[in-house]
Amino acid sequence: MKDILRSTIKLVVEDIAISYFPPEFVVTPSVIVEIGDDEKYKSTAADYTAIVAFNGDINGGMNLAAPAHVTLKLAGALAQEEFVQFDDMVADSFGELANMIAGEVKQKLSQLNDSLIELTPPVVATGNNHRYNSSMNSTKQYFTIGSSPFFVEVFY
Repeated sequence: MKDILRSTIKLVVEDIAISYFPPEFVVTPSVIVEIGDDEKYKSTAADYTAIVAFNGDINGGMNLAAPAHVTLKLAGALAQEEFVQFDDMVADSFGELANMIAGEVKQKLSQLNDSLIELTPPVVATGNNHRYNSSMNSTKQYFTIGSSPFFVEVFY
């Protein structure tokens, strides 16, 4: 599963960036972090996290997390607006971006593993140090927009 997720997360985010973001909005993959069965999960500080859960043959979910200024950039790029503060429009746009990423990840996993996976609607959480069940594995791919980081994490 980790091998599949390594390439899938990167491919999905790059495809969405090319399809929906303006050309000057360059999203670059950075480091990847994997948490296995014997490792304790360490949360990563992020001001906003959009979460979409997976249910079915694969249980877990996906997080899209970023500092405030990157959340505004990502949400604004998708909405084709400039946001200067977090509000309901930013939450909706950031949540929709997470939903798009999770939907594409689900599609790729379903095709490769012949799995049935259902998604929940996205939920946007504020604050940092969000945690999920520490008994799950995860693959977390970091990206940058310029020098500003964000990450997509799939846990299962």
